[in-house]
Amino acid sequence: MRGEYIHLLSFVKKVIYELPLKQNFNTMNTFPTLGAAVLYLNGFHHGEHLDRLNMLARVNPEWVRSTAQALHDHTPIMEHDRDTYATMLDIAIRNRFAKAYNEMH
Repeated sequence: MRGEYIHLLSFVKKVIYELPLKQNFNTMNTFPTLGAAVLYLNGFHHGEHLDRLNMLARVNPEWVRSTAQALHDHTPIMEHDRDTYATMLDIAIRNRFAKAYNEMH
């Protein structure tokens, strides 16, 4: 159990801070369009963050694609604890949105 949470925390750190910096995922097979990645991430919160995700897709499309790909790749792990992943994704979206918004203004 402890190992799963350590893995989850390292995953969240990766999504918030590391993914958009240097990694370039090949998302063509899983998410052929940026809109598909937005809709996949949107499904975790039933539309609550759609406006934020759309704005992030405009200003930082690689983050949206890489986050969607990372979550998709971890599907077998998160099936037993989907609520925790949804909460962590919520934090990541809010963090990225605030950063992007502050940089624009």
